[in-house]
Amino acid sequence: MRQTQTQTVWEFGFGEMSLSLGL
Repeated sequence: MRQTQTQTVWEFGFGEMSLSLGL
């Protein structure tokens, strides 16, 4: 059940990174 939380954090981090890069 921890995998779901990890995936959510991963997606959130990826989204923030994309926004920071302006992609």
